[in-house]
Amino acid sequence: MGAGLSKMTTAKGSVCWSMSSEAYCKAAVKNVEQKLSNDGKRLPSKCNTAMKLAYQPELDNTAELKAEGVQYYQELVGVLRWVVELGRVDILYEVATMSTHLAMPRIGHLEELLHIFGCLKQRPKRKLAFDPDHLMINGR
Repeated sequence: MGAGLSKMTTAKGSVCWSMSSEAYCKAAVKNVEQKLSNDGKRLPSKCNTAMKLAYQPELDNTAELKAEGVQYYQELVGVLRWVVELGRVDILYEVATMSTHLAMPRIGHLEELLHIFGCLKQRPKRKLAFDPDHLMINGR
């Protein structure tokens, strides 16, 4: 369903399984880029963080999306939710925040989702390791 499983060796030398969403992320980004290209647009290129630092979606007062835009917004949020399920927990907060605007998304909300996809394009390679070693917390 989009996840890549592989074995890896941890820093301690243990062998464990890891899950990667790289292939799914690349395919999702490609689909978004294709749609944007048809509309004469493209993903933002400088996305150092998953969400713009000063952006506050609850204060966004740009125009509301029309029916087609709302559907597209909802589809993109669904794709990003699946990316999170596949192990990209680094964008969990941003996706959850943008999910709160599913009923009445605005143009600024859609642009912020596209920023998240721009971030995925820049950094598609992330792994979630299922490390069997016990953690040492506070020397215990």
